[in-house]
Amino acid sequence: VLIITIFAVFFGFVFFYYFNQVGSLFRLFKEENREYLSGPAGQEKENAAPEQPFDIINAKGVKVPIIVYHSVRPYYFSDTKFVKQFIVEPAVFERQMNFLRDNGYVAISFNDLLNLFEKGKPMPTKPVIINFDDGWENQYLNAFPILKDKKFIAAFFVYTNSLGHEKFMTWDEVKELSRAGMAIGSHTETHPYLFKISDPAVLKKEISGSKQILEERLGEKINLFSYPYGQYSEKLMALVKESGYEAARGLAWGLYQKKEDKFNFKCFLVTNDFNKFVSILNK
Repeated sequence: VLIITIFAVFFGFVFFYYFNQVGSLFRLFKEENREYLSGPAGQEKENAAPEQPFDIINAKGVKVPIIVYHSVRPYYFSDTKFVKQFIVEPAVFERQMNFLRDNGYVAISFNDLLNLFEKGKPMPTKPVIINFDDGWENQYLNAFPILKDKKFIAAFFVYTNSLGHEKFMTWDEVKELSRAGMAIGSHTETHPYLFKISDPAVLKKEISGSKQILEERLGEKINLFSYPYGQYSEKLMALVKESGYEAARGLAWGLYQKKEDKFNFKCFLVTNDFNKFVSILNK
C-alpha cells in the first residue's frame, strides 16, 4: 500500500508539472501571436460582432482619425522641401483612398462625430473624417472625382478672400462640392496668423465674417472652422464658439477625439508617403 501511495503521489506530481508547462506554453503562444489572433491594434476578427464607438470611448477618447490634406497635385520642379510636405500626388491620394475603402473605413462627417458625443448615436466600426484646407483648386480637380468614385464624403475648409482667384476654387466649384454632400467649413477670410491680431474687430471679422459670407453665398449653415496654420488658443476657441460654430480643428496630432476637445479636434497631416499613412492609421 505504501509503495502504491508513493507511486500515485509521484505520478500526480509529474502530471501536475507538465500540465502547468503546457498551459504556460499556450499562454506564451497566445501573447506572442496577439496581433494575429485579434487583428491589428487589437481589433476583433472580421466574423465578430461589429463594435460601436460609443461603447469604446475610454480615457483617450474615441478613435476617429481626422486626416488633413492641402494640395493634391503632381510635384513641380520649383517645389521646395517645405512645400512638398503639403502635397499629395493624385495617384498616391487614390491609393490612400483605396486603402481606406479596402480596409473597411467609412468616411463620416464632423456632425456624425458630434452626434456621437451629444446624442450617443452609433457610428461605423472604423470611421474616418477626410479634410482639405485652404480651398486650392487642385482639390476640386484631382481629389473630388476620386472621392465621388469611392463614395466618400469630406470637409473642405476655405478662406473666402481666395475664392475665385488663380489656383483657388471658384464659388461655383465650392457650391458643387456642397451639392455633392461635401461639408464646407470656414478657414477665415484671409488666412492670417490669428494670434497676431490685436484688434478685436478685425479678429471677429476673420472668424465670424467668413462664416456670414459663406452662409450668404452657399445658402446653408456653416458650423465648422479650421484654424489657419493650425494654431489656436483658449481665447481663439472661445471666439470660435461665440461666433456660432459647433466644432473646430487645428493641426494638433492625434487619432482619438474627446467631447471636450470639439473646438480643437486632433488630426494628422497627410503626406505623399503611403507607408507612413498606413502606419499611422494602424496605430
